[in-house]
Amino acid sequence: MQTEDHETRISRLEENDEEIFKQIKNINDDLKDRYSRIDESNKHLRELSLKQNDQNAQILNAVLKGNQDSEKRADERKKSVDENRGQLLLTILGSGGIIYIFIEALLKVFGG
Repeated sequence: MQTEDHETRISRLEENDEEIFKQIKNINDDLKDRYSRIDESNKHLRELSLKQNDQNAQILNAVLKGNQDSEKRADERKKSVDENRGQLLLTILGSGGIIYIFIEALLKVFGG
């Protein structure tokens, strides 16, 4: 009787072991599936991050180029203003000379 009881217990333990191994396999399969989905999600997030980095770099380059262009235009405007002032001064001085000659000629004709 003890032998039969012992055999029954061994049989039950083996069945329990099989059930535990099945559960472990199911857990492993589930973990593999989850890790696979996580890896896929991470891959997608990395791609999005790289695209975002590229866009940020393009924006930064555009802003820096805009600043450089703005500084260049400001320098060109200043140079143009300086040139225009010089031309205006020459025009005023030249006009003043012409006006002086005209007044002097009028004085000679009418004044004596």
